[in-house]
Amino acid sequence: MTHIENLEGIITFKGLQSYSKIKGRSYKDLSNPSVQLGRDAVTVSVSKKPLHDYVPLYFGWKTPMVMVHHNKNEDLIFFDFLWMF
Repeated sequence: MTHIENLEGIITFKGLQSYSKIKGRSYKDLSNPSVQLGRDAVTVSVSKKPLHDYVPLYFGWKTPMVMVHHNKNEDLIFFDFLWMF
């Protein structure tokens, strides 16, 4: 889920990018600052990389982020990934 204003950047950079890669760029941020601070302190043990080096994916459509931003539905876009096995 992202704001519609971010679609041009996603297309320009040919995909979703992690928080650490878009930091400093102009984009419409929907994140909760206190959640971002918590994620900033996490290192993924397997890779030893910061959590912000990864793009968060949610496997449901009623996530906390959706509920927080329900009043902005007209401005939000959702990406659906097709899994092929």
